[in-house]
Amino acid sequence: MRISFVAGSGRRPSGGRHLAAIGLTLATALATGPAAMAAGTGKGAASLSSAALAPTLVRADADTYVVRERPGRAYGEATSLVAARRADRYSEILLRFTVPDAGGRTPRRVVLELRTRGSAKPGGLEVRRVSGSWSESTTYADRPSLGGLAGKPVAQSASGVVAFDVTASVTGPGTYAFAVRSTGGRPAVFHSTEAGDRGPRLTVEYADPGDGTGGTGATGGSAGASGGTSGETAAGTLCGASFATESEGETMREALARVDGYYGGLELIRLFNPGEPKPWARMLDVGGRPVHVSFKMNPSQVLQKAYDAKLRQWFADAPRDRVTYWTYHHEPEDNIEKGEFTAAQFRAAFEHIAKIADEVGNPRLKATLTLMGWSFNARSGRTWTDYLPGRSYVDVVAVDVYNQGRNAKQPKYTPPAQLFDGIVAEIGRQGLAFAVAETGSTVIKGDDGTGRAQWLRDLTRYLTQKGALYVAYFDHDWRTKSGDDYRLRDPAGKAAWRDFCDA
Repeated sequence: MRISFVAGSGRRPSGGRHLAAIGLTLATALATGPAAMAAGTGKGAASLSSAALAPTLVRADADTYVVRERPGRAYGEATSLVAARRADRYSEILLRFTVPDAGGRTPRRVVLELRTRGSAKPGGLEVRRVSGSWSESTTYADRPSLGGLAGKPVAQSASGVVAFDVTASVTGPGTYAFAVRSTGGRPAVFHSTEAGDRGPRLTVEYADPGDGTGGTGATGGSAGASGGTSGETAAGTLCGASFATESEGETMREALARVDGYYGGLELIRLFNPGEPKPWARMLDVGGRPVHVSFKMNPSQVLQKAYDAKLRQWFADAPRDRVTYWTYHHEPEDNIEKGEFTAAQFRAAFEHIAKIADEVGNPRLKATLTLMGWSFNARSGRTWTDYLPGRSYVDVVAVDVYNQGRNAKQPKYTPPAQLFDGIVAEIGRQGLAFAVAETGSTVIKGDDGTGRAQWLRDLTRYLTQKGALYVAYFDHDWRTKSGDDYRLRDPAGKAAWRDFCDA
C-alpha cells in the first residue's frame, strides 16, 4: 500500500524554501528491518557506523504525557502515551530522541513513528517542537513551552502505526524533543518506551555523499534542535506576541516563560530595539523560534554608513535555522509628519540596510516594512506606498492594527473584515506577503471579557484565512504611556489566544 502526501508551499516571501511533495511507502517510511535495529539498543542510540546507509532506528530517550485535569501527576513510567483534546480531558505527549553521528552524513528523511494500543483509530494529531526542558517526572503544572509544527501525519497503517515526517526538524546529530497533541476526535493511545520495540522511534534515512544530493534533506528547510518553528514551513499563520516584565525583579526570560504559560507556547516573538539592534548574544533567548525584531536609527546617519559595520555583523550573526523578520524603524509615519526625516530618506535608508542584509547570504532574513494600519485608511490623508521602498528590497509588509471601536461613543469590537479588508487588498496588489506585527483591544465597557475573546477568535480566523504569516498580540499595559491596557489576563482572553496558538 502506498501512502502519499503533499506538504503545501505555505505563504512566504520570495526566496523561502518550499517543502517538496513526498511519496512515502510503508516500506520506507515505516522501516523496521534488522539492519536498522543494529544502530542501537535500549532507549536511544549513541553511535552509528559511517558506512551505514540503511534506515536507522532511534528509540526515544525519554517519553511521558501530561494531563490538564491532574496537573501534579507524572506519567513517565506509564506503559501508554495519551493525547486527548476534549472538554473534560486534555493531555499531550512529550518525546525526546538523540540522533547519532552518521560520519558527517545528513539526514535525508526522518519519520517519527508511534504505535497505537488497541484497534481504535485515533482522531486528528499534530507534532510540535518542544522549546523547554523536561524529564519523565514532568507534570502538566511544569510542562515545557512548545514551538511550531514539526511535521504532519503521513501514514496510518492497518497495523496501528502513525507516522509523521519530521525531516525539516532534524538536521543532524543532536537531541530533539517533540510534543504530540490531539486536534480533536478520538483520543490517541500509543505504546511508550516501557513497551520495548513498540515504543516511539525515529526512522532516519541518510544521504549518500555520492548520490548528488549534497547532503540536503529531501524536504528542504531546517530547524534547530532547540525547538520553535522555522517560520517558513507550511504550518500556517503563526501566533505571536510582544510583552514586558510585570513585577519587580522579573527578567525578560521569566516574562517569556510566564507568557508561554498563558498561551501554551508562542510560535513567534515580537522584539523592539529603541535604537540600533542589540547583538544577538545579548538578545532574549526565545528557544529557537522565529522573531520579528525592529530597530531605529536616524536615516541620515544610516545613509552616511555610520552603522554599516554593526549592521553587517548583526545580520551575519542572525540565526540560519529559522526566520528573522527584521524591521528598520517601525511606524515611521508620525516621525515623517513631524519633519524628523522625509519619506524619501526613510526609503533610501531601508534599501541601504536591505543591501547589507543581502550581503550575508542568509535566505531566512526577511526585510519587513512595518506600518500603522491607519496609514491605509483614506481618512489619514496618507498614501501608504509613500513609505514603501523598492519592491526588491521588501519581503513582507506588517501592520499594527487595533480595535478602533474601543474608544467610540458606543464602544464595540470592530469586525475584522472592516479593519483588514482594505489593508490585505492593498498589500496584495504589490505582490507582497503580509503579517500583523501588533494588534489588540481593551475589554470594552459592559463586557466581562467574553466579547473580546470572541473578537479575538474571529480576528485570528479571518487573518489565517487571508494568509497572514503571523499575528502578534500587543500584550502590554500601555496606561503609563497614555494608552490602554491590552493585556489578556482574563480567562476568556487567555483561552482565545491559547486556542489560536494550539490551532
